[in-house]
Amino acid sequence: MVKFGCFLTFGLLYFPKLLFSQADDFINSGKKQLSAKKYIEAISDFGEAIRFNPKSAEAYYGRAMAYCGTQNYQKALQDIQQAISLDKSQSRFFAERAKIYFLLKNYEKAVQDYSQAIFAEPQNASYYHQRAIVRLALQDYEGTNQDAEKALSLDKTQTAPYAEQGIALFLLNFKQEAQSCFERYLESPKAEKYALLAERIFEFAPRNMSLLQKAEQWILRAVQMEDNYKHNFLYASLLNLQGKQLNALDVCQKAISLAKKENIAYDEAEKLLEKISEVDDIPPVITLVSPAVMRGGIIVSREGEMSIIGKATDESGVKEVFINGNPARLFSNGDFNGIALIKPDTKILTIEATDNKGNTEKINFQIVRETEKNTENKRFKSVGKSYALIFATNTYEYWNNLTNPIPDAEAVAQDLKEIYGYEIDLVQDATQNQIILKLKEYLQKKFQPNDQLLIFFAGHGQYDETFGEGYVVAKDSRLDDEAKLSYISYSTLRTYINNIQAKHILLVMDVCFGGTFDPSLASKNIRGLPPKLNDDDIEAFIQRKMQARTRRYITSGGKEYVSDGTPGMHSPFVRKFLEALRSYGGKDKIMTLAEIMTHLETITPQPHYGEFGSNEPGSDFLLIAK
Repeated sequence: MVKFGCFLTFGLLYFPKLLFSQADDFINSGKKQLSAKKYIEAISDFGEAIRFNPKSAEAYYGRAMAYCGTQNYQKALQDIQQAISLDKSQSRFFAERAKIYFLLKNYEKAVQDYSQAIFAEPQNASYYHQRAIVRLALQDYEGTNQDAEKALSLDKTQTAPYAEQGIALFLLNFKQEAQSCFERYLESPKAEKYALLAERIFEFAPRNMSLLQKAEQWILRAVQMEDNYKHNFLYASLLNLQGKQLNALDVCQKAISLAKKENIAYDEAEKLLEKISEVDDIPPVITLVSPAVMRGGIIVSREGEMSIIGKATDESGVKEVFINGNPARLFSNGDFNGIALIKPDTKILTIEATDNKGNTEKINFQIVRETEKNTENKRFKSVGKSYALIFATNTYEYWNNLTNPIPDAEAVAQDLKEIYGYEIDLVQDATQNQIILKLKEYLQKKFQPNDQLLIFFAGHGQYDETFGEGYVVAKDSRLDDEAKLSYISYSTLRTYINNIQAKHILLVMDVCFGGTFDPSLASKNIRGLPPKLNDDDIEAFIQRKMQARTRRYITSGGKEYVSDGTPGMHSPFVRKFLEALRSYGGKDKIMTLAEIMTHLETITPQPHYGEFGSNEPGSDFLLIAK
């Protein structure tokens, strides 16, 4: 009896250990199957471990990961919930549940669980990185940026968080900083890196056309490096999202062919192919760049020919554009230009664009007429007509957007028109090609001997130390364009403007590095109009000034960045420039360059003034109030 009691006691102590040992063996086997991506076998092994030890949190955790591998996220969620209920001290359990919530698109709960994991293990860079991805899905771009930055600071060897940080910064309109992140992420270029960046944009920024264009470039690079089904399917998806159905069709068919060779499922590609093949009935989108649309229409002060510049975009490409029934000149990127004849009875400007699928869009712009007397200055016989060509860009495809250039330009245009009788030509958010087309229009324009032309630029500027050259940044200027082919160099701008036939030209530039328009950054001593002149003296002064050919410039700074200013409050430069215009030039109502500069000289950084091209000694540019 004693021997039997001892044996029973030994059995009661040994049997649980034997069960736990067998459970551990199945857990170790399950982990090996999981590493080999044999998810069904792993589920079986972890299930056996749970049968031997129902209290094993590790077994539930392992089976949850295996269920994730089979995309059975609901069962994965049940298992990870059980693992957490058995052991709440494991941060990795919360991180795994966060991953499952993310895959189920329950992003709020995913953030909560990653936050719990971070609370338990605050030095884990991976948790911050994963939370950054979830916050990107939630469109919490500030949070994404902060978490990515924290992940990078905790683990300086990794580059993965730069991907999400770059996308977030781009969507926050820090496009230059975003470009730096993308470059850091791609320092060691691999196909999977290009593909991941493209996939992130496809998933989390599908409406941002600028990012989609980048994603297309990146996935194409991945395809060139590794030509497989996964990369081609994503490439086709991105093309389709941008409306490039013909290209998407070819790539999607190629993806299906590759899937058959790789012996993998291609259900998603077949669904995409069916979607692409649907009939396209969406017409082109028409944007008018010049003349600017204001007060619900196009303001016209006189009859005759009017230059039209715009852009037409469509998924299938644009076939043709008509302006008032006449064919426009159409460029491959959708830019178009042409002439509209404004007659006394013309009330509507009609632009019609047709895409390659035959869909047509027609937009009618109301003609708003203003009398000729509002745009001319008749005080002195020596004064010809005054024209203002104004370029302003707020919205950029690759650079950070700005707030004030267009409101600044509209305010300057209004004062020039109402106070000084200028005829205004306002060009907004123009591409490089559109800016050049407008300058070419003025190069072909006929001017009278005493006409004056004021050209104004507001927006981004850049200086390239290698080339030793400054540049106007157009709407479509690219950050990765090392050759600067998408920019307009100041030297090119000098040549274009100098060759315009107007005898008197003043260029005003409220852009960064505007002072490098003059390579020497030379400052000039300028003298103003003597005080207390009567009209006869002023007439003689004007005649004298009009004899000299004028090629002068004023820039908002030298070789430095200048402020865009507080939103809605004008840039510091324009605020002072408007102050000068609204002074009416003093009692004589004649504003000289010297007088303009007295208003601008208090700004920091200090504006620059100088001459260029074929400027003649003694020249000036006069703004004469009506």
